[in-house]
Amino acid sequence: MIRRRTLLAAAGGGLLGGVPATGTARADAAIAVDPSTTYGTWEGWGTSLAWWANVFGARDDFADIFFTTRNTTYNGTSLPGLGLNIARYNLGACSRNSVNGASMAVSPNIPSFK
Repeated sequence: MIRRRTLLAAAGGGLLGGVPATGTARADAAIAVDPSTTYGTWEGWGTSLAWWANVFGARDDFADIFFTTRNTTYNGTSLPGLGLNIARYNLGACSRNSVNGASMAVSPNIPSFK
């Protein structure tokens, strides 16, 4: 079972790093939505936990901001939870296995957890 803190770790860093301190949003474009057009059914709303889950995994406040719909205080500001219900995690982009005699080269510049 995936723990809430694990999900939080991945989701927290990307979105919260971009939250403006003033809370002011600006639109770069106007988008028209045509309610008569059907593009299919959405199964959920989510995020990729990618590699940064390692950094924010123990933050309950981030977990609440991303995966609940209640207000949570972050940096002195009350933020509404996004209610994300889908999380994708990278299970490994490379392998030390050999396939037909070929294997990936391990870079000394990338920590093993990435």
